[in-house]
Amino acid sequence: GTLSYPDIADLRNMWLTLWYDRIKTSHLLMVDDDMGFSFQMIADMIAVDRPLVGCVYPKKTLPAEFCGQLSLDQRDVADGFKRADWVGGGAMLTRRDCVDRIIANEPEVIDEGAHRFPAAHILEKYKLTRIIEAFAKIKTPSRYLSEDVSFGERARAGGVDIVANVAHRVTHVGAWEFTGAFQESLDAFEMKGAA
Repeated sequence: GTLSYPDIADLRNMWLTLWYDRIKTSHLLMVDDDMGFSFQMIADMIAVDRPLVGCVYPKKTLPAEFCGQLSLDQRDVADGFKRADWVGGGAMLTRRDCVDRIIANEPEVIDEGAHRFPAAHILEKYKLTRIIEAFAKIKTPSRYLSEDVSFGERARAGGVDIVANVAHRVTHVGAWEFTGAFQESLDAFEMKGAA
């Protein structure tokens, strides 16, 4: 399905709550409408069978930058997958136990007063009485973390190993189509270092 709302953190929280409380499938795949990739990437993300799986994809910037952050331990978890500290929300696969762990570690992410939520009318449409705010932006002394980084921080604090696909080419559409596979950048960096 689709939902539209101007605040991305609120939108992700609504989808997460709708899925967790009403839909009851094993996984939630969030895909932003400006992303392009092969079906095989999603099949590979499901096959790696981890609580939180994403990909490191191009940001809509020049020079090239990527959304997502690999862990210091960059050994392959599976073919084309590496450990990550966080992954972008543009193509993110969440397994139900990831949310279980976030809630167990930080029960205050649940707000039982859905009527106070800015998009309460959307929640009421789906008969939701609470909102799981796992994507709410975390404030640090120096900055706000984005919603996807905040979700990753909560997941890791709950003991979730995050993995990211780095092998598939992903397109992020902006003024142009920004396309790349993060593994290609890693390979180029290693080749430059060896020269």
